[in-house]
Amino acid sequence: MKNLFILLLIPSFAFAGWNVGYTNLSGDLGDGDSISLGALNAGYKWANIQDSDFSVQAGVAFGIKDDTFEGVDIELDPSYYLKGMYDINENFFISANWAKLEATASYAGVSASAGETEAGFGVGFNVGEFTIMFDFIEDTDLFSFQFNF
Repeated sequence: MKNLFILLLIPSFAFAGWNVGYTNLSGDLGDGDSISLGALNAGYKWANIQDSDFSVQAGVAFGIKDDTFEGVDIELDPSYYLKGMYDINENFFISANWAKLEATASYAGVSASAGETEAGFGVGFNVGEFTIMFDFIEDTDLFSFQFNF
């Protein structure tokens, strides 16, 4: 019985601070045109740094939903992000964001990759074990929801 109890405790400690979720990236291409990409994200959150209302989250996003614009296929490559968050209260927070977004565009068998490092800001809500975030980075709007372990 003692071994079973220890086995049941391992997952809660091993995954504490980790999160997984989905992000929709909407990019403005100008002239009213836009693209929409989907990504699976995974990260780790260091909460309440030194008993304050500040937290830091780092993670990676993998493209799982591509888009096409004027015959060009656009897909998100693995991209990285870092967020500094300030908890207004237990349910609402604001954030400063840094992201290294990478994408590949393909047309008629020819591909080109590009990436940019951008900074932005965001807001979010904690609802139980779930977090809903709205981030704004340059011409890209991100809507994310994630499950927090």
